[in-house]
Amino acid sequence: MRETGMYRRLGELNYFIPRPLPPTNPPLEFNAEIIALYGEAIFALGQLHEMSQRLPDPKRFIRAYVIKEALLSSSIEGIHTTLMEVLTASSVQPSKDTQLVLNYTAALDAALGMMKNGLPLSIRVILKAHEVLMSSHEGVTPGFKLSLQIENEFCQRLALDSLPYFTYPFPMVGK
Repeated sequence: MRETGMYRRLGELNYFIPRPLPPTNPPLEFNAEIIALYGEAIFALGQLHEMSQRLPDPKRFIRAYVIKEALLSSSIEGIHTTLMEVLTASSVQPSKDTQLVLNYTAALDAALGMMKNGLPLSIRVILKAHEVLMSSHEGVTPGFKLSLQIENEFCQRLALDSLPYFTYPFPMVGK
């Protein structure tokens, strides 16, 4: 079995510290099957790259899929609107459901923007995305506001022994 990391106790908390990549125990081996799969994956990526070069505006193409995913995810939560309503929302007052889907895409844009500017996926990014997602617009009732205060209260009420491991301390990664 591959050893993926180690457990360390620092103070009162237990941490899992992942080993650096590529794995060494046992080492990563490329057998014929893996090499064949790798070749197929590279070929498929080449085809995708070729097709993306033919698109007049790849960002628009990807945006359509983001909106479609927002529509599908929202419908699971009982929020129903159409692609046409989302695309025409800038020219007419959107319905409450349409605005919630727009908030979903805006939240994703906010999180991706923060990460493009160098922030890792962190509580700060998640809170910003949540703030945008739950932002109040005309006709939309604001949802609950997620905050660090909630997280702090939750953590203070938990017994440390009830959570066996916490995320690793950043300076120890890769050592």
